[in-house]
Amino acid sequence: MKKRALRTAIIFFEVIAIAIAILAAGLFFLYWRLGQGPVSLDVFKRSIEYTVEQRAPDDFDAQISSIELLRADARDEYFLRLNDTKILDADDELAAAAPEILLTFSLGDILKGGIGPKTVVADGASFRIVRHENLNVDIPIVSKTSNQKTGLGLSKLLELRILKSAFSSATISNAQITFLDEASGRAWATRNAEVSLKRDGSGLSALVLGSIDMDGQRATIDAVADYQSDDGVVNVVVDGVNFPVGNILSTFYGDGAGFIDAPASGRAIMKFTADGRVLASQFDARLGAGFLEIGGKRRAVSLIEWETGFDPIQNIFTIDSLNYDVEGMRGN
Repeated sequence: MKKRALRTAIIFFEVIAIAIAILAAGLFFLYWRLGQGPVSLDVFKRSIEYTVEQRAPDDFDAQISSIELLRADARDEYFLRLNDTKILDADDELAAAAPEILLTFSLGDILKGGIGPKTVVADGASFRIVRHENLNVDIPIVSKTSNQKTGLGLSKLLELRILKSAFSSATISNAQITFLDEASGRAWATRNAEVSLKRDGSGLSALVLGSIDMDGQRATIDAVADYQSDDGVVNVVVDGVNFPVGNILSTFYGDGAGFIDAPASGRAIMKFTADGRVLASQFDARLGAGFLEIGGKRRAVSLIEWETGFDPIQNIFTIDSLNYDVEGMRGN
C-alpha cells in the first residue's frame, strides 16, 4: 500500500513538472513570437463582443474588426489592441465607434491578483446618444436598469471593481459625442472632447473638457471630479460657458419652457455619495445679454446673476444672492 501511494505521489509530481515545463515553454514561445510582431487573438473576438453587448442597451450589437496582442516597451507590460470597434443600435445605426482601443496589461499586476487592464486609451472615438419621444435615453455603453432601484450605481463600480483591479488610468481623446432628441428634432455635438479617469491613491479623479455646438451656438464645459474610498464621497465641479439655456429647456420640457433667450455661464459644485444621495450642492450662474419672457412679454436682459445652495436635510434650495438688470431695472 505504501509503495502504491509513493508511486502515485511520484506520478503526480511528474505530471505537475511536465505541466510546468509545457507552460514555461509556451510562455517563452509567446514572448519570442511577440518580439516578431503582433499576435492575432481573433479567436477571443466573439467573447469580448458579448461582454460589450452586456453593458449596452437591449438589442445593441458590438463588432470588432480584429484583436492583437503586442509587447510594450516596459519589460512586463503588454498591449491588447482592439481595431475598428463599433456598437450598432437596434436599427443598425452607428451608436459608438473607435478606430483603435489600446489596453495595457502588466504581468506583475496579474501575478499580484490585479485583474484587468492597467491603462485604457482611445483616440478619435465617437458616441451617439438618442433621447426618444417616449423619453427613454439610449447611451451606447450603459445598460438599461429599469428593473433596478434608481441611483447612480457607482457603489459597486468604485468599491468592488476599479479600486480592487490593476486599473491606473483611462483616456479618451479627440472624441465626438452627438446628442439627438427625437421629440424636438434638436441635435448637439461635441468635437475634440477629452475625457480622463485616473486612480489616485485610494480614490479616483476624472476630467472632462470640450466644446458643444448647439444649433450653431458654441458652449464649453470643464468638469472635474474626485472620489475617495475612505469617506465614499464624490465631489464634482462643473464650469460651463455660453450655454443656450432656452435651447436646453425647450429640448427637455417643450417650447413653452424656453422663456430664456440668453447665454448662461456658471459653476456647479456638488457633493454626493456613491449611491447617488446628495450631500450638498451650490450653483452660481450668470445670464448674458438676451431676452427673458415675463408675464407673456419679451423683455431685454443685460444681466442676471445668482448664487444658490441646496440643503439636503430640509430638501430646499436657498438663494444666497441675486443681481439683475432687466430693461434698465436693477436690483439685488
